[in-house]
Amino acid sequence: MEQTSSKPLIWAIVIAAIVLLVASGAWAYLRNAADTESAGSTTVSETVVADEMPVTEIGKEPAQRTLPVSSGAGFAQESDKIRVVSPNGGETLEIGKTYDVTWENYLGKEDLLIALIVTSTNGQAYTKIIAGGVPAAASGAYKWTVTSEDTANNYRIEVYPAGSREYVGRSLSSFKVSGSPVIVVDSPAPNARVDLGKPVAVAGKARGIFGEGEFDIRVSYFPDGKRQVISQTLARRVPGERGDNWMSGEFVDFTATLDLSKSPVCNVNVEFFKRDDMRKQQNPLYILPLWLYGNENCLEG
Repeated sequence: MEQTSSKPLIWAIVIAAIVLLVASGAWAYLRNAADTESAGSTTVSETVVADEMPVTEIGKEPAQRTLPVSSGAGFAQESDKIRVVSPNGGETLEIGKTYDVTWENYLGKEDLLIALIVTSTNGQAYTKIIAGGVPAAASGAYKWTVTSEDTANNYRIEVYPAGSREYVGRSLSSFKVSGSPVIVVDSPAPNARVDLGKPVAVAGKARGIFGEGEFDIRVSYFPDGKRQVISQTLARRVPGERGDNWMSGEFVDFTATLDLSKSPVCNVNVEFFKRDDMRKQQNPLYILPLWLYGNENCLEG
């Protein structure tokens, strides 16, 4: 009788064990499913954030395009470079007349430099800055009075921000210069290397720019894109039959001596101006670029 009465108890224990196992399995399954769904939601959220693009709201202007930060590698995308509009090649500009140098697609805020690329008849080329501190403008213009350049040479214009030359824009092709120069420098030659520890002799001929037999010379450079005068002096007519006729409008020989010993840079502009005691002249009649050597900053090489 005792064995028969114990059977229901045994079956109750077995059934309870089976129910417990089924319940445990169901709980594990549901927990695993919940974890998987949670993990999937996190992945989707991260993908959306990574691929998110700025959206312009309807009725609002898109953000203004700006100049990319220079990497220092000296390279810029063509679409980010300044575009010179004029002179852009094929023109003939007359010495002493004023023309607009125009550009577009400038994305920066720095002031601009404007330079003239000179290519001589023997194929040698050099660059000289003709204006600095030109106010930044996406599309702008600078009035340039054409200097006394050699009419046999070819010329192009460059426009670029002072600290980011990789964004330079250039004339598409060369243009020419016509007319009669008012000054011709015989020595030193453009881009010549001169010893700044010694007086630099300048010689040439000029007409119509003398005042009492003299005219002005200034030596300058462009820190931060703005002109800074290093020294200034006077060019004087060479005495003699031709030199005594400095008011005639004919060419008269001149000489000058430059002191460049205190130059803080190795590349300078020698600028020649008409003598005018009533008003200081701002537009040079000719610009002679020189390279210096002779101190710890500018070594001969």
